[in-house]
This record gives sequence, structure tokens and C-alpha cells, in this order.
Amino acid sequence: MRLNRIVLALASMAPIGAAQCTVTGATFEPYGTGCGAVVSQAPTLKGAFDSTTCTVSLTVDAFGGCCSTFVTYRLLGLGLAPDKTPLPFLGSGCELLIQPLIVVALPPNQDTLKLTIPPGMPTGTVYLQGGAGYLTTIGLTRDLALTQGLRVTLL
Repeated sequence: MRLNRIVLALASMAPIGAAQCTVTGATFEPYGTGCGAVVSQAPTLKGAFDSTTCTVSLTVDAFGGCCSTFVTYRLLGLGLAPDKTPLPFLGSGCELLIQPLIVVALPPNQDTLKLTIPPGMPTGTVYLQGGAGYLTTIGLTRDLALTQGLRVTLL
């Protein structure tokens, strides 16, 4: 039952008033490392909580592109448990850091997903990992780079 409430709450985008917000805060703790860097560095995942709108913002910060390599999409994966599954096809030391339940593709040119926390949302912890898809026009290759993990605890 709790899993269903968490998944439905994170998928909810309906605005609510601050007076209805039953979550008092959130912590965002990075863990692990990003990998599969097509450019000089792997993308990163950042989170923020806004108590005035009762929203959590999740940002996949990836190098936008240069020199024939461009970001074409961003992904966010959400799970209820961390993981360490090796992904050698993405690069040496690359790991899936969550047991994903949901994967969300962000629209092109969007790096942040804002989720409204509904009234009555239970507190707890979820685990996230982001990704950035790259297209290199020389050779027409497509590559995926992953962020570090992000442990999000609603208080």
C-alpha cells in the first residue's frame, strides 16, 4: 500500500496550497558516482524542496553539447532501494545505483522535473538516478551517461 501511495504522489502534478503541505522538509544525499561520460564529465543530479509550493525539484545537470556532441534527452529513474548493478557497456566502473520502479523521460530542452507533494503524503526515502542521452553527429553515435545516485528523504 505504501509503495502505491509513493508512486502516485510522485506522479502527481496537481498544484496544492502551502497550507495543505504535510511534509516539513526533505534531505538530498548524493551517493556513488556518475559514469559513461561522453564529454569531460558525467551529468549530476540535484534536488531541492520548496515548502511554499510543497514541491520537490529534481535537476539532471548535463553538459549541453559542443563540437558535434549534443544532449538529446534526460531521464530520471526512481526506486525504493539502492543498487550497484555493473553496466560495463556504458563505461568502466559504471553502475545502476537504484532498483528502478519508474523511469521518466524529460521533454527536450528541459532539465528539471517538479513534483507536487499531495496532502497526506507519507514520509520516507526514495532513491533516484538520472541520465543524459547524447548524439554525436560525426559517426552518428548515441551514448548514455548516468548521474550519481540521490537519496531523497521526505520529513
